[in-house]
Amino acid sequence: MMRVREMIPKNILSNHNYKNSKFNILFEQNGKVFIFNTLRGSFLEITPTNRSIYQWLGDATSYIIKDNVNNFHERWVKLGPKARENLLLGGFIIPPSFDEFEYLKFKNKAERYRRDYYSLTVALTYACNMGCIYCYENAPLKSGSMSLKTAQQLIAYIEGIIKDGCKNIDITWYGGEPMIKYPLIVSLSRKIINLARKNKVQYKASIITNGTLLTRRKAKILKKYHVDSAQITLDGPAIVHDQRRPLKTGPSFESILKNILDVHDVIHINIRCNVDKTNSEKIAQLVDILKQKGLSDKVAISFAPVNNGPKKVDSRMACAGNICSRKLYSYKTFSKIQTRLQDYASSSGFYKPSLPNQKFNACTADRINGVVVEPNGNLVKCWESLGDKEENIGNLEKGITLSTTALRWLNYDPFSYKKCKVCKMLPICMGWCPARVMTLKSEWSCQTLRYNLVNQLIKYCEYAKKGGEINGNNN
Repeated sequence: MMRVREMIPKNILSNHNYKNSKFNILFEQNGKVFIFNTLRGSFLEITPTNRSIYQWLGDATSYIIKDNVNNFHERWVKLGPKARENLLLGGFIIPPSFDEFEYLKFKNKAERYRRDYYSLTVALTYACNMGCIYCYENAPLKSGSMSLKTAQQLIAYIEGIIKDGCKNIDITWYGGEPMIKYPLIVSLSRKIINLARKNKVQYKASIITNGTLLTRRKAKILKKYHVDSAQITLDGPAIVHDQRRPLKTGPSFESILKNILDVHDVIHINIRCNVDKTNSEKIAQLVDILKQKGLSDKVAISFAPVNNGPKKVDSRMACAGNICSRKLYSYKTFSKIQTRLQDYASSSGFYKPSLPNQKFNACTADRINGVVVEPNGNLVKCWESLGDKEENIGNLEKGITLSTTALRWLNYDPFSYKKCKVCKMLPICMGWCPARVMTLKSEWSCQTLRYNLVNQLIKYCEYAKKGGEINGNNN
């Protein structure tokens, strides 16, 4: 097997000719200077004696030794030996011969076309016991649940994946409401686990559920069958949530909260809050309720904007379910609200700041090794494409057909978009959402991280320093 040496040569510290990384993000806070490199995930605090020493570190065109332009060499020396070493080893300063952009393209291709890993999102049913006002699945136009025949085809499909060399399988049980098909989850899980053990394949699973049917007994059984996490949505306190996400028979908040309290010590729970202009001011009340119930440090909370999908987002008349566009936030505007909510959740013991992870591909949709399975066995690439016949790329029985639709997803290339190509966020984003990047030209196609990264880095620094975990403090 060919061995590929990674980015930084061993002799880099003996080299005397460097350039700045294209992916340095430099900022100041409370008189201190921080630098984060999105390609390497490196984060340093530097303490130079004056501004001119470090400002050039954020300029991707700077060469330290190149006819000593703008006295970069003198500034480099003044940083001190320890700081210089960490800047080099962290990838903030790199050899002129190293092309970060080409490296990133290589890692993108390697990740998207690897065969040892496979991700499946399995929609077991379109049926749901709730009537959420913003449901993008448009339930009246979709119906059906997975039949025994389709379930057998799913197992055969997984057997084929394993024969092709897959050693890691990740399944997300989805719907509709997947717990309506709880017996099928158990039956399929048992068969998949047997296949995995027989072929020495690593298998893990999660579930996206409204939480109304997730009892402690069922959670324990799901855990036994490798379902170790669940995403459950709460959109505010009861009076708000029950207007937005009611059961078809009445309120849902209290039953969901009871189940979260009953199962959080069995499987990991991430509470998702879908936010728009009608409930953004009420989310803090939900955080208070969860804290009062003793869930601090026991569940995670995330905040996301309600959106109306990439195909409709530019239309003034488009709606997310029954929520019209004028009540929705752009991602840029929502980034400020998200920051405020994250800060509040963090102060209540829920949200723990962390450094962004490097991403060498956008999501399941742009991988050769990832599909979304519809209840009837058809395959699509994106969760938001469920039931969209135009987005069909094959089925469980015959596999993926390299149609125009499939090739559009598989050939998605963030490097071909100017705004992505010149963005320092690219290594932690990779275009974020292929559906939006391929469809839209507006800022709607950029995620909130583009706008609140520095705040997240500052919060991480404060959090890490309290625990003595900061990556470096270099003179």
